[in-house]
Amino acid sequence: MSRIVIPILLAIILMGCVKEEIIEIPDVPFPADEDMVFYQAESDSGYQDFWTDIKAVSSAFLNNSKYWDMKIKSENIVILGEGLFHGTVEIESSELILTLKMERKFKSKGRNAIWQVIAVKEKSWPLQDSTSGQ
Repeated sequence: MSRIVIPILLAIILMGCVKEEIIEIPDVPFPADEDMVFYQAESDSGYQDFWTDIKAVSSAFLNNSKYWDMKIKSENIVILGEGLFHGTVEIESSELILTLKMERKFKSKGRNAIWQVIAVKEKSWPLQDSTSGQ
């Protein structure tokens, strides 16, 4: 019996000694500056052309950031402004409102340049008046 218990105890002790290193990846910019050339090439080839769609990049950002669990639907993503090189998107969830500031870095490509999220602003919902029912 003790022949079985000793290896199990050693394994448990060794597992407790192993530490995982968690690397924090910043949410913005998205995609990261060092990945922009790769994604622009993917978009130019037609393989990943969604990078030129401001709503699609907003959705990809949400899925690959700390906001991944917000369960956002496409109707919750509202384009506040979309110019040739700059855009603003608002995303409403039950917990908060996000405002994404976006930019096209490769200006020589015009509308074929991919979008990049460069800033995120979080706002909580305005307090509701419980007496008025709103």
